[in-house]
Amino acid sequence: MTTGKSLTESKDADESQGLELPITINGEPAKILDGEVLDQLLTRYNLPSKGVAVAVDGELVLRSQWSTTWLSPGSSVEIVTIVQGG
Repeated sequence: MTTGKSLTESKDADESQGLELPITINGEPAKILDGEVLDQLLTRYNLPSKGVAVAVDGELVLRSQWSTTWLSPGSSVEIVTIVQGG
């Protein structure tokens, strides 16, 4: 299950922060800023930071590592919403 959110950057995003590089988020084209880490990306795109699991290039990234997980051009980020059910 994906977040169901459109990949629209926050209105507060500062485009002058650096070079924009291509990645994918949940299979959709997106951009990272040069030197951006995972938690910054989630904030810039207004993506949830709670109740989700995040993988980068097929590898699960623990929440404690989001602020130190650097993204590279061509990275594939998958964000899955965790739901309880039975």
